[in-house]
Amino acid sequence: MKKTILILIVMTLVVASCKKYEEGPAISLRSKTARVCGIWTVEKMFENEIEVLDETQIQWEFKSDGTGTRQSTDPLIGTTNVAFSWSFIKDKSSLEIILTIPSVQLTMTEEWEILKLKDKSMWVKTTLYDNLYEYRLKQ
Repeated sequence: MKKTILILIVMTLVVASCKKYEEGPAISLRSKTARVCGIWTVEKMFENEIEVLDETQIQWEFKSDGTGTRQSTDPLIGTTNVAFSWSFIKDKSSLEIILTIPSVQLTMTEEWEILKLKDKSMWVKTTLYDNLYEYRLKQ
């Protein structure tokens, strides 16, 4: 009986230490790359911890080859597509997003710290122009 309790305690500690992201999950059978790949829609956005309500719909498509497309649909401007490349950095705790806008010859690099990475939910935060942004994405 004592051995069983000891084994359960050790297993609990091991599983708890496997948790890479602040909001989880503790363990997943899918790789981090498999969980990132797919089409993500911005469900909620926060600027400096205040929820931003915006009519612009933003969708990110992450492909397994490290490329993707960001599609923004604004009621006044219309739809714009921007190509990007992505990769894991910092021991897979962050994503590096490199956006390329050829029409204005602009390349922007963003670092997204991963807070949560589940099959249908990804939360990230980044700092842009001295403001802290958090994106809650869903598939």
